[in-house]
Amino acid sequence: PGATRVSAVAQEATSFAVSVIVPTFNRLQFLPAAITSLREQSETDWQLIIADDGSDDATRAYLRTLEAAPRVTILWLAHSGRPAIARNAALRVACGEFIAFLDSDDLWLPHKLARQLASLRRQPQRHWGYTAFELIDASGRRRRRGAPATPGGWILEALLTERTVIALPSVVVRRALLER
Repeated sequence: PGATRVSAVAQEATSFAVSVIVPTFNRLQFLPAAITSLREQSETDWQLIIADDGSDDATRAYLRTLEAAPRVTILWLAHSGRPAIARNAALRVACGEFIAFLDSDDLWLPHKLARQLASLRRQPQRHWGYTAFELIDASGRRRRRGAPATPGGWILEALLTERTVIALPSVVVRRALLER
């Protein structure tokens, strides 16, 4: 893929409680609601990094309206079609103690970040956590519900036997763990 261009508003070397990574590609019909669900969080010490994977003009026009907002960084990427590339580009500029993933078509409940960060801080031996989630189709119908297998402990067996599913937008992880 081509070179990455960071938005004109440079992020200072500030640290945040959490860097929220949003990869996107032509998701204008969902993206504003996803960003609103972040802005409505009770936890306000966040940095937003949107990694645009070569979206069309309409999506880019919306993203340009966010560029000057405090705590927001837009990464303008050449289209790769691979969300992992967009997420990894965003990880390279993240400066939060924790990293959270929000897909451009997902919504968070207002206390999601605050509760997860509080839980991880109460248990410093834990370096990541995930939450329950619901999959909702375009018509608003619930399609699937996922819940943590246990309040803590080893989850590999539950994952392998599909007794639990981890949705990436439910994950919060210490940046230091990802860097290792």
